[in-house]
Amino acid sequence: MNGINNKSSLQRLVASAGSSGIIGGAGITRNAMKKPIKLPIKKPVDVTPPKPGGVSKPGTPVKPGVPNKPVKPGVPEKPVKPGGGIGKPVNPVGGNTKPPLGTTPTKKPGLKPQPVDVKVPTKPAMAGPVIPPASLALPPRPLIPAKLQEILSLVDTITGVASFVYPIASKVNSDGTTTLPDGQVGDEKNQSVTDADGNVQYADGTIAYADGNVRYPDGSYLYVDGTFLAADGSVRYPDGTWELADGTVLDADNNVLATDYQH
Repeated sequence: MNGINNKSSLQRLVASAGSSGIIGGAGITRNAMKKPIKLPIKKPVDVTPPKPGGVSKPGTPVKPGVPNKPVKPGVPEKPVKPGGGIGKPVNPVGGNTKPPLGTTPTKKPGLKPQPVDVKVPTKPAMAGPVIPPASLALPPRPLIPAKLQEILSLVDTITGVASFVYPIASKVNSDGTTTLPDGQVGDEKNQSVTDADGNVQYADGTIAYADGNVRYPDGSYLYVDGTFLAADGSVRYPDGTWELADGTVLDADNNVLATDYQH
């Protein structure tokens, strides 16, 4: 009876072991032949901070010797107006600004020319006519500038200050000047009238032309090259030579060079 019991126990043990796969050649071989499953390994992410000057795209070669432009810290980008338009430049503070449409800037005359102390020399006594040397060649006589339109002025006998009488339709400007219908600008404070060409005439008869020539109240003229035209027609040239009204030519030392000189 013991043998039968031992045999039954052994069979139950074998059946139990075979079902679990622990005992049995075929079961051991199948478990041993299975390959282990490998999980994919991710490459580590490069977390190195980018260098100053911008980040280049991966795979883009960098040219040697050409550094990236540094970005200035704290400088905001300029805002772009919608539509891609470019705004008009704004004049800086204290810069030149054009007057608004509908207004005309008035011309301010400069300093009044001072009179020159030039006297026509006295003609020396001569025994007879003097023939000019062949080398004597005087410049052409200066031309007299065109006479400007004069503005009627009334002089106050008490103060001696002239007040201008402007034609009808003249416009008073905010700076105290007056614009005449023909474009001239009168300035009673400066006692002057400036025309559209820049010529300035003063109440005493002095005229400062735009080209630099000056006419004095006595009718004499001083030109920009130094030539002086006296009221009687005598001319003093820049080198000091005088041509008197009767054609007598004197040098700077008052010596007679010629008489009855003809240009």
